[in-house]
Amino acid sequence: KMKKIKYILLVAFAISLSSCGEDYLDEKPGTGIEVPAGQNPIKDEATMKNLVTGMYNQFKSADAFGSTILNVGNLVSDDVFVSVSNSGYYRTTDMMTWTPSGSDFTQYNKLYDAIGLSNFVLNAKIEETANVKNYKAQAYTARALALFYLVNFYSANPTSGLNQNLGIPVYTGEFDQFGKYPRKTVNEVYDQIISDLNAATASTFAGANKGYFSTTAAQLILAKVYLTRGQSGDYQKAIEHADKALAAGGATNLIKKDKLVNYFYPTLKTDNDNQGETVWELNMSEKSNLGVNVSMGVLYDPSSSRRSQYVRASLYDKYDATDIRKSLFTKSTVTADSPTGYAIKKYKWTVSDQGVNKPNVANIRIFRLTDALFVKWEAMAKSGQGAAVLTEVNAFAAERGATTTYTGDALTAVLNEKRKEFVGEGQRYFDLKRNNLDLVKGTNCSGANCTVSATNKLFVLPIPTSSTNINTEMVQYPGWEN
Repeated sequence: KMKKIKYILLVAFAISLSSCGEDYLDEKPGTGIEVPAGQNPIKDEATMKNLVTGMYNQFKSADAFGSTILNVGNLVSDDVFVSVSNSGYYRTTDMMTWTPSGSDFTQYNKLYDAIGLSNFVLNAKIEETANVKNYKAQAYTARALALFYLVNFYSANPTSGLNQNLGIPVYTGEFDQFGKYPRKTVNEVYDQIISDLNAATASTFAGANKGYFSTTAAQLILAKVYLTRGQSGDYQKAIEHADKALAAGGATNLIKKDKLVNYFYPTLKTDNDNQGETVWELNMSEKSNLGVNVSMGVLYDPSSSRRSQYVRASLYDKYDATDIRKSLFTKSTVTADSPTGYAIKKYKWTVSDQGVNKPNVANIRIFRLTDALFVKWEAMAKSGQGAAVLTEVNAFAAERGATTTYTGDALTAVLNEKRKEFVGEGQRYFDLKRNNLDLVKGTNCSGANCTVSATNKLFVLPIPTSSTNINTEMVQYPGWEN
């Protein structure tokens, strides 16, 4: 179905004014806008608000954070696999057999769509009212987040020492229909990300609910950015910004074990959405939701007849019997999977909304406040504070009901506990890549990519051929050339 909205579609900054997509994008921002090259369409606050809505819609798409980004984070890892009983979704990602012209990856264009819309907001020359300042802070955060995920997916890890000249295209100016942009260096991309987040956090801001960016979200993202870049002084900055995220989000909002199961697997939509633990989520409603086959609830919820994504038994077996998080798993009935996996109760397919059970209306959590703790602990472990880290991680695990105590290497402890806490939430791929760790799937894997070295090209996704054909200034990462 063709969308009614005319928005800027950036394919490495090549522009189209309409495209096909999910139905919910038809809802707002209305009939759309025409944008002459080199001009900004925002002449008033109402138009800016519409474009901010469009910016969030790009993130909300199943082609971005609604499904694809989370599934890549889960499946290009040792945590989650696609069952042999499946409907064909994300099989290429699971087997890691993608090519520049053939993959499940749809996030490249969607993230650049969000950047294009954020550029309009940030370049607009209208009166700086309180609302306008708030919209611009959200747009700075949006552009930084999109660039951060793009450089994480399509470039080598900053601490790997590999091909640091091959970052991603960065453009912050007005819309240029015919612009072609080469890759920046990885460090130049990070400089832009940090600049944007510093601008966002220069003042306190928030949206109407957790479906919008806030000071807490911007501080958490900035902590993640410093942790990932890993230059001299960055780990201390990661700690500082993680602490700021915890302060802004309210440390008392950190989820405790007695609330954890209902947080992830509630009966009521009101118990799912806008919770204190949540930093940023994707707003879903009856009129605006991912009513598609690849929604996270359809793929993961044990109650879905079309679920196909399961957690490996090797990870499930790491939980102590008394760990509350173990109750978030249900053993799969697909005995053809060897060994049998476990469905995870972190994405509710159907919840009660105003007394009626409805599918795909539960908000999808992207960032949680607890994440700030793990960013802080990893940065502490990498800056010589291992003893303090072990004390804090063990206290955290004990609060969740675990009885096993971590000893030895603090970084290993942090990453192992993070696997238990964030399984299924799209983070494991980034944890492996950021730490230059090999991927060892172990089980539920066929083909040549069950063990992948940290230096393998598979850790850097190929730019889509459709984009390199348009942006002739783009070069592929080594090994992905046509």
